[in-house]
Amino acid sequence: FQAGVLVLNTRAMRSRHTMEEWLEFASDDRFIYNDQDVLNAHCEGEVVYLDYSWNVMIDCFGRINKVFTFAPAYMFDAFIESRSNEKIVHYAGFEKPWKLAGCDRGELYWRYARETPFYESLLQHSIAGNRSGRLPDYLIHEPALSPRSPLRKIVDPIAPLGSARRELGKSIIRAIRGIR
Repeated sequence: FQAGVLVLNTRAMRSRHTMEEWLEFASDDRFIYNDQDVLNAHCEGEVVYLDYSWNVMIDCFGRINKVFTFAPAYMFDAFIESRSNEKIVHYAGFEKPWKLAGCDRGELYWRYARETPFYESLLQHSIAGNRSGRLPDYLIHEPALSPRSPLRKIVDPIAPLGSARRELGKSIIRAIRGIR
């Protein structure tokens, strides 16, 4: 599962492992996406899935066509249907409406932001963060490798974010590590 939106049974989680153990698992550099890989590995068979509409991820960097289309047809169809009936929009990835004009589902973010007492502060933050008109490099990379890995200097230029090579590489790494 994708772990950006979760309802956790923390009592059951604490009975399974201590907080220190959970944090140790999440610090393991062998995982690509530490939070969700750990939860997928340690909670398998103990998960209740929510309807897709509770975690509608945005189309960050064209992920719907580049990644989601490879899902089984029934899952892809359910995801596409959920985009017209979203209950929670998940701004997963580096594209955020407060950092990038035209972000998928950005209009929803700003519509609800206008209803908060923080709207002016959010606008100021957005304007200050976008003076250059381009995202900083550190926001463009989803970590397929640990940020401390020397392999990143080799992998990133050869397999840029969103490329078929990068997705293939992630699949190979997951297979080698035994992560589904």
